[in-house]
Amino acid sequence: MSNVCVLTPSVGGKKSVLYEGILKATANDRVLTNFLYAISKQTPIKNSFESKEFNSQGEVKPRVFIDKFKVSELVHSKQDLVKERQEIGAEDHNGRPISYDFPEDIYQKVIDYNNNHFAYKANIKFSDGKFYIELNGLNATNYEINRSLESRKARFDATNKFLSAYGFNTDFSDAVRVSTANLLNAVGYIKTIKDIIDTSSKGGYKYTPQTAALLQDLMNKDPLMKRIESFFGEDTADVISFISGRDATVLSEEAASKLDDYWINKVKALLMTSRNKLSQLDLVALTADITRADKQIQDKAPEYFGVASTEISHTLRDLYDTYHLDKETMNSINDSINTLSEAANRFMRIRLKELELQRAKIGNKRGDDNVLKSIQKDITHGKYAQSIVSFLESVSNNIQAQIDNTKAIAEQFEASPDALDAINRLSASILHILESVEAHKDIIEKLTNADQLEVDQMNVPEELIQQIKVAARGLNQALLDARSYARDKQFDVVYAFMKLYWGDSDIQEFNGESHSLENILRIAQKDVNVFDRFIYSMNESNDEALGLIYEAVKTRDRARNELLQKGHFIVRTLTEDLYKSSDSDFMFSRDEKHVPTGMLISNVDYAKFKADKEAYKAALQKEGLNKRDIESKTDDWIRANTKTMKPFTNTVFSNAITQYVKTLYGETANPEDFSFEVTVPNPEKYSSNDLNGLSTAQREYYYKMMALKMVLSYQTPNAGMSFFNAIQVSADFTTALKEAGGDPTRVLQMVKNKITDVFQHREDDTEYGESLDDVLETNGMKRALSDINGHELMKLPLFFSHDIKDKTRLSTDFSRGMLAMMTAALQYNEMNKVIDALMLSKDWLLSKRSTQKTAGDKVLTDIFTWGRDMYMNSVTNDIGSSRSAGLLTDFMDTAAFGRTKKSEGTISLFGYKISKDKAADLMTGYSSITGLTTNLLGAQANLLVGKLQMIIEGSAGEFFDLKDLAVGEFEYFEMIPQLLLELNSNYKSSKLGLLMEKFDVLGDYYGKLKEAGFYKSAFGKIVGNTNLFFMYGIGEHYLHAVTMLAVLHRNKVHDIQTNRDISMLDAYEVSKTGSSGLLTINRDRYKWIETDAEGNTTYRDITDKDEELVDKKITYSNKSMHGAFNSLDKGMAHRYAIGRLMMNFKQWMPGHYQRRFRSLHRDADLGVYRRGYYTTLFSFLADTVTDLKDRKFQIATRWEEMSEMDKYNMKRIVAELTIFALLTASNISLGKYKDKRGNWAYRNLMYQVKRMLMETQASSPIIMPFSGYGAMGFVKSIITTLNSPIASLSAIDKLTNILDFSNIFSEVQNGKNKGDNLYIHNLSRNLPFYGQINKQFNLDQDDYVFNVFTKSGQKQ
Repeated sequence: MSNVCVLTPSVGGKKSVLYEGILKATANDRVLTNFLYAISKQTPIKNSFESKEFNSQGEVKPRVFIDKFKVSELVHSKQDLVKERQEIGAEDHNGRPISYDFPEDIYQKVIDYNNNHFAYKANIKFSDGKFYIELNGLNATNYEINRSLESRKARFDATNKFLSAYGFNTDFSDAVRVSTANLLNAVGYIKTIKDIIDTSSKGGYKYTPQTAALLQDLMNKDPLMKRIESFFGEDTADVISFISGRDATVLSEEAASKLDDYWINKVKALLMTSRNKLSQLDLVALTADITRADKQIQDKAPEYFGVASTEISHTLRDLYDTYHLDKETMNSINDSINTLSEAANRFMRIRLKELELQRAKIGNKRGDDNVLKSIQKDITHGKYAQSIVSFLESVSNNIQAQIDNTKAIAEQFEASPDALDAINRLSASILHILESVEAHKDIIEKLTNADQLEVDQMNVPEELIQQIKVAARGLNQALLDARSYARDKQFDVVYAFMKLYWGDSDIQEFNGESHSLENILRIAQKDVNVFDRFIYSMNESNDEALGLIYEAVKTRDRARNELLQKGHFIVRTLTEDLYKSSDSDFMFSRDEKHVPTGMLISNVDYAKFKADKEAYKAALQKEGLNKRDIESKTDDWIRANTKTMKPFTNTVFSNAITQYVKTLYGETANPEDFSFEVTVPNPEKYSSNDLNGLSTAQREYYYKMMALKMVLSYQTPNAGMSFFNAIQVSADFTTALKEAGGDPTRVLQMVKNKITDVFQHREDDTEYGESLDDVLETNGMKRALSDINGHELMKLPLFFSHDIKDKTRLSTDFSRGMLAMMTAALQYNEMNKVIDALMLSKDWLLSKRSTQKTAGDKVLTDIFTWGRDMYMNSVTNDIGSSRSAGLLTDFMDTAAFGRTKKSEGTISLFGYKISKDKAADLMTGYSSITGLTTNLLGAQANLLVGKLQMIIEGSAGEFFDLKDLAVGEFEYFEMIPQLLLELNSNYKSSKLGLLMEKFDVLGDYYGKLKEAGFYKSAFGKIVGNTNLFFMYGIGEHYLHAVTMLAVLHRNKVHDIQTNRDISMLDAYEVSKTGSSGLLTINRDRYKWIETDAEGNTTYRDITDKDEELVDKKITYSNKSMHGAFNSLDKGMAHRYAIGRLMMNFKQWMPGHYQRRFRSLHRDADLGVYRRGYYTTLFSFLADTVTDLKDRKFQIATRWEEMSEMDKYNMKRIVAELTIFALLTASNISLGKYKDKRGNWAYRNLMYQVKRMLMETQASSPIIMPFSGYGAMGFVKSIITTLNSPIASLSAIDKLTNILDFSNIFSEVQNGKNKGDNLYIHNLSRNLPFYGQINKQFNLDQDDYVFNVFTKSGQKQ
């Protein structure tokens, strides 16, 4: 078995040392270890040890236990198994198994052997019509084998005794003894007898040839039976079966020729006689006899080390239920299928997985598994062949149903190939077919030769094996046809999906080159490079298909944010109304200690319901039921004591649902579609008065917030089951402090929790996908849902729904929780609209598309000739192992499944588990705080360099020009005062603030909303909204906001009231409710302006796509100038801890250098081809040189042939070089910094000019005369910028210098600080904050800050 992993019991959150010790002592014999560990759990056994013999986990020390129970002897005894097998008659001297005709021949031998041997246990096994003795060492599967065999014999004998008493013959023929009537098959035999008896009073039993042979023996004394046997001979059983009504029975030619009306009537008469005789039997009496006989055996439980085997069984069952010690996880695809039982169990595993996936998709509802239970029963009773027949029929029906469903959806898709809903549903259906085929193909193919499998089942008709073969061969072909059909449809669907984001035409042209979407989807021209893989946004990938995947997700993100803004407005207005008189913490149900219970207040009493449920479970435990039975009965109790109903019937709730549906989804949306019933404790038994004491304001807030909760969660899994669950968000500092209520113990616990959160994953973390399971985590495993084929199933996450175990950590700021829940629900709902189309596209791109192999920029081509003909084939790579595949997989994990950070395991430190990735993020955060919080020089430089980029962009005039930039700057400073007034407010109505939210200018709207709080106190507002990076933040705010305002000013709409064109900036208006505002544009008044190629202007209605286009221009402008800050646009290096460490302080670089040097690529967001502006220059110069070589001078012609994008790029170069020249001149005119000591302002100006000059030189490969940089200035400046590849390590290095006291008595040896204490001198440079402040205060005298320019190659 490959890829096997197992679980280990845990004690106190750590692996059991005793279990691991026993496992090691038994040489990893897991079943023996389970048995011994179960014994160690028994009270008499534990009492036999002294207290000093127990370890810190409360278990016996491994060595003590192993020695006392002589485990080594049990292990060594295995070496004698060969000898023992020969002595008992299991094998001959050549090691070949010895077969026996009947189990009764070896029953007593096995029983006696087991009674006289402790280390070994014998059993009886059936295979291919013979019986064998199986001998193994003692373990958890065979320690009760005698009781099992004796039980079977007792039940078998009791049944025969009962039948004999009624005159039936039980001296069976050899054939019947082998196939049906033997003690090993006692369960199957008794079931057959009971079925025959039961149906005899209901119209008669339809006999198989095997059960007919059983009837033939039972009625052996009947004269009519003797006459029939005499006439039909060996065909008697087949004839009885056929006449009983079993159409599948095939008669021999001889039997068929003999079977005339006379004999038909005789056989029918026999069947009637047997029916009459059998119907007189009392099933209840038979069952009682069997139960009585079995009880006599069960009451005689064997003992091991003085402990009854029944007690060991109970312990093992609990261990199995809790830790699944009887299970191993493995790659089920590689499981071998050699027997009927293995085939049946493989089918069972597949079907159970399908059921699990169905439940995962619709929530924790139980599917219709009655048929599955029936098949499972067959498997339990050893009827493997029958269960296989049932499974084959089920698979055949399911596959056909899937194809029929797919064809029905395909018709809708073909009628509207651009309808996203039809594309996504058809994608899901195709994926379902492909997954089903993949899951079943191996086992179906194996069953096409079912007669070659080992038949480890008794009483299997040959015709049943043939039936399996025929059915499997037909199904095998059906699977191949289904896969072929699905693959044929797959490309059409993927193409239609991608075309939504590609454009109307299949072909797009750029500079005379054609780019076909169909070709892009069929073959990738080359693999993406390392920068594409880890540094650049996938939006600009060289693989256009990956860019389209990005755009599909980005479109849903924009739709999500649009809904979030409307929902945010609703929460703000409701919270403002409430906060005039109350907090929102009244929404939470609390226990007697005032700790939240995890439920919201409602009209039902969840606390009483939970108490009753726990009391019922405790009563079941006292009855001695096992864990599985307790869970089953508890489920029944829950169903009996809950009710599914509308949560509220008042008008405030229903009116709010209507209002919010219209606000969020438009006037055409139907509120009924967003309402659902909820499952709650039965109100007749569990009523609550929690809502009766609410004030008018609280009641209004409660019902309206619950209405919003319903509208948001209507599409999410388990919405009806969890409607009254509190939203699982951890309390922030201010809320936790308030909840502590001044209790020192709770305050201390709160501080501890906050520190722990820094180092460990928590339930409401949203960067890692689903939560961890304690038992699995202890065993080094993580819970993951797999698909039918054992591959990890990537499931859309629903954050803030995982239970926070420590309820003191639960946030009681309900408005904050609603914002968090809103982000999670809307993200889930929007991604759900495309997730199946995305997964189908990913499957196509990674399995059906090839990648051309390249050497440098050359495509490797295989060329061969035949006669005068030449043939060429591109050499291709397996795309599944390419960088493109890695990029796409990482992107899907990040963008679709919320795994923005890869969980990289834990390390143990002082007994605590520390998350490696969180530790890395702590380092990054520390370096950011120490590097940015008090860095005034850096903040100035960041602002000025960003401003230069805006001037360059404005000079090009592609997205905005310098006039737009000036207007944007003016508008910013005009609007900023109102925004500043809202700085510590829960509410927002400033136009600038709402515009920045609408266009997500800083790329953090969605992320911040997940953490946003609603603070009532002044302290809470100040602490909750504090930004340690204020100086850098104000610069980034200015740069991004002014860019947005400039783009909005550039884009015009037509005002039909005034008949003039105005900017979109002016067209947006704020509608206020209280202190909160909602940004709108009046589409009835303002119209979109379109100008055709001839310059003709027309006006039309503004659409969502028009606003989206403006959003894209703002996003591109800010990203290319100032860097990407949202997870979607960052490179995939940010998924990895080392990547985040390396990219800290450097996130501006990818966009900055891509904007200048990137080769031709398609920007999927803008939907156009672009390249860096120096790439344009180099291409232009190369073409010019070529022209000059050909003695042509056609610069003007070349300019005219350039694309508009390339012309804008040339303008960017002119602007950058002009700035370069001006900075050079300024640097020269300012003089040498050493000559200006004592003048802080002048030296600060010199620093900023030099900094801008260095940054510009690091951006341009052009040599600028007199700049102070030589020919290598470009390279040296970049090296200086990258001098500290991991900024966090530099910060940590400074921290270690602070803690280095070895130089505390040393002095500075030279320089202006000569004679100063060396430790104090280093401390002033390395101490966080102080070093930065000291450096800036001493700028007028200290030349240290200017050293960076010397390193970059700049001369004085």
